[in-house]
Amino acid sequence: MQSEFLKEPSFVALEKRAFDAIQRIFPCETELLDKVPLDGIVDRRKGNLKSVSSPLLVRISGQSGSGKSSQLAPAIEKILKDIPYAKINVGSFAEFHPRFAEWQKNSPDKMRENTNGFALRALVLFYKHCILNRVNIVLDMTLLEPEIDLYLMTLAKKAGYKIQTHVLCVPKLISDTFIRRRQQQTGRYVKPSSSSYFFKALAPCLKALTKSGLFNQNDRLVLWSHTQTHPIQQTHLNNRSVLRKLNHYQERKNAAIKNPKALLKAKIRWINLICEGFLNHV
Repeated sequence: MQSEFLKEPSFVALEKRAFDAIQRIFPCETELLDKVPLDGIVDRRKGNLKSVSSPLLVRISGQSGSGKSSQLAPAIEKILKDIPYAKINVGSFAEFHPRFAEWQKNSPDKMRENTNGFALRALVLFYKHCILNRVNIVLDMTLLEPEIDLYLMTLAKKAGYKIQTHVLCVPKLISDTFIRRRQQQTGRYVKPSSSSYFFKALAPCLKALTKSGLFNQNDRLVLWSHTQTHPIQQTHLNNRSVLRKLNHYQERKNAAIKNPKALLKAKIRWINLICEGFLNHV
């Protein structure tokens, strides 16, 4: 594959800003910055790393506790079950941290917080490997920071990917309630400051992406509510009007989900319709 763009000064600068932002927001131990075992990660996952002629990137976003991994991810994975793709989410890279076994034994509830910086760095490096090898990708990761998200999307567009981004728009009160309930059930801990950060990051990141001019009419953006079966809005990734919809639904005092199984089934039907044209060229 042609990857000359990796040497372009503008891309090199963008990549540096992205990794600086990762280290600033989700710091990794200094001695581990260059210790991500990328070869081992690739070897562990090589069964799903099939190169294709017209690669796809499906991005799933929403703050912690929004339901992106419980509502959107299962629906998309069900639709893509017959298509080879790499599923990428930050939690799956924690095991590659050198102290993973120690923390898993002594403080499993703090595992995500302890390994986030290293795991995010590993995720980005593995994502880059998949992009350069034209592998279909489902990226289950919320919007983080404009510099990081512009880098991830620029990398995909420079490599010729077709992109579909799904964003779950949920009031913070609802997502915080879910985080507390999940902690009681599983022990998984999310710091309140992290919850607030991920909630506040959605709008500026989405604004930066829609203003970037990176995308064409085939790169789609779909906004969802956690309580509605149908999308709030379907449009292209250059449409800045989505910010008004995002803000409106983030501020709503939505009721809790009454029938999560029925909601998931309905979302699967909608996503199937949305993805049908998107997947036609695979």
